[in-house]
Amino acid sequence: MEKNTSFNFANGYDENQIINLFKWGEYNKCLQLCDEFISDNPTNKMAIEYKAICLLKTGYYEKAIKIYNGLIELDANFTHYVFRGDCYYGLRIFDKALADFIKALEIDSKAGSCWQRIAETYFMMGNFTEAHVNIDRAIKISNYLRDPWGFKALFYKLEGKLDEANKVFSEIRKKYPDDDLMLDQQFEILYNSLNQNKSNN
Repeated sequence: MEKNTSFNFANGYDENQIINLFKWGEYNKCLQLCDEFISDNPTNKMAIEYKAICLLKTGYYEKAIKIYNGLIELDANFTHYVFRGDCYYGLRIFDKALADFIKALEIDSKAGSCWQRIAETYFMMGNFTEAHVNIDRAIKISNYLRDPWGFKALFYKLEGKLDEANKVFSEIRKKYPDDDLMLDQQFEILYNSLNQNKSNN
């Protein structure tokens, strides 16, 4: 069944449409709808938050940061710091990204995804020791979920430590034997992304 991503402001709209448009990846339409809500009520926090993350998703990092600055002044929570950190990471301002991820961990130290972000950021900054320390924390906290474990292998591969990388890849495949093709595809995408970022440093 084809999803309906259209909306008509003249017929009214509700906040569920914002959520659905975001889930479907219709970020530009979601932004448009968020702006309508904000126009009606400039303090509508939900619309402001979804506008910020849609801007992040579409690469408008500076605009998103301005919104997150305001949100953090009102509510300095884990999510706001993480997403502002993602914006700084996207802009390759790694020191500010790292600072925001660390602030997020001060709020929730058991967030494996945030430890992973810190590891990626250290790797991009050329601090491979801290990258491995923090990806190990992410692996432990997330109970050996595939993504952080995969990043550890990719770090080794990008450092030219192929024996270590292959050992980690082998362990991942033992734990996820039914996901070989998906793992290969995901790792290739992640590897290319990290390698491009590393080359641009």
